[in-house]
Formats: sequence, structure tokens, C-alpha cells
Amino acid sequence: MLAEADETSLPINQVTHWLHVLCTPLLTFFSVQLARSKEAIQAIGIIPRFAGWLMHDFLSSYLSFENCLHTFCKGHLMRELVFLFEEHHQKWANDLYDLFLEVLQCAKARKALDAPLSQGELDRWQERYWKILRAGRRANPLTAEQRAKKRPKQSKEQNLLDRLEGHDLCILAFLADLQLPFTNNEAERPLRMMKVRVKVSGWFRTLIGARRHARIRSYHSP
Repeated sequence: MLAEADETSLPINQVTHWLHVLCTPLLTFFSVQLARSKEAIQAIGIIPRFAGWLMHDFLSSYLSFENCLHTFCKGHLMRELVFLFEEHHQKWANDLYDLFLEVLQCAKARKALDAPLSQGELDRWQERYWKILRAGRRANPLTAEQRAKKRPKQSKEQNLLDRLEGHDLCILAFLADLQLPFTNNEAERPLRMMKVRVKVSGWFRTLIGARRHARIRSYHSP
């Protein structure tokens, strides 16, 4: 089973709250919380009891739940890669962007044929992925000052490489399970109408009113 999760800021009486969304192909659920934290997600009460695949965008609050399997939105990653290539001239970022496009086409073709990838094919894709990450590390090594500190401040490139290395199997999980989506669009799409509502009508005046509106939107969303 797959659930997709996302969140966006929501002003209530000029104070920033957070609108959380969880959705499956059949159901959508909105919840308004004071934060994006683990405690807020626990208060919603769904993810702590969920044991399937959870698609999200690397928010650490989701990663703290170990009862489910995590997979990540490649759309978010690809936007970061474009930034690093265009603004910081990181060639490895462009190479990984191109690789993601390749694996997406591969997954689409195999899904259409209902033909899962063999373990050998999965291993080859993973090796290409890691070859690019090794190039990224060579281009962005830790300095002597960074190595001397227990928790050094890192560059955007180094932080992204940490995530790409530490969650490689989760990032490429859609190749092993062709039913998994490539992006988190199904969770992002329901949030758009709520953002339009705020843009047109302004902020909500009360938390009770915002939560009532979120409940109604849950019923009306596909």
C-alpha cells in the first residue's frame, strides 16, 4: 500500500500554521497543525500506524517513523540538482539529473509491459547511480577544518550527497516496485486549491474554522 504526504504553510489570524495532507489513489485527508514536527504528525494519528510505503520529500519528521517504508520524491531532488548545476556548476548534478530521466523512462516501459527488472538490471542502475555520487564526492571533499569537527557545517552539495548516499535504496525503490510513483505529485495537487483559497480570500481567522474547512476539503478531494 502507498500513501503520499506533504505539507504547506497556512496563515491563521496572521500566525503561520501548517496544512498537512495524506492521500492514496482513493482517499485524501487534510489536517491543520501548529507545526511540521514529529509531534504534529503523531497528533494526526495516521502515519504512526501506517505500515506501507510512504512517499514524501525528505522531511526529517517523516523519517523518524520506522513502522513504514520510505520513498522520496525525485521531482524535489531534480530541482535541487538543476540549481547545483546551473548556479554552482556541479557537473555530477547534471549527470544525476539525466540518470533520473533514464530510469524514469525505463520504469514506465517495464510497467507498460508488466515486466519487472531483474536483480542484475537493478544492480547496474544502482552502480551508475553510485558512480555519479562518487564523482560528486571528489568534487566536494570535506576540508581539513570540517573533518576536525564532530558536526561540521556543510555545503549544499555535501548535504545533498549525504541524503543521496544514505537513502539510495529508498530513492531507487520505484525501479524494484513498479507500482511506486516517481514524484509526490498526488500529494502536492490537493494542496494547490487550498493555497488558491488563501490567496483569494486571505488567511483564516480561527484555527477551528481552518480545521473545519480542511475536513470539508478532505471529503471533496478525490
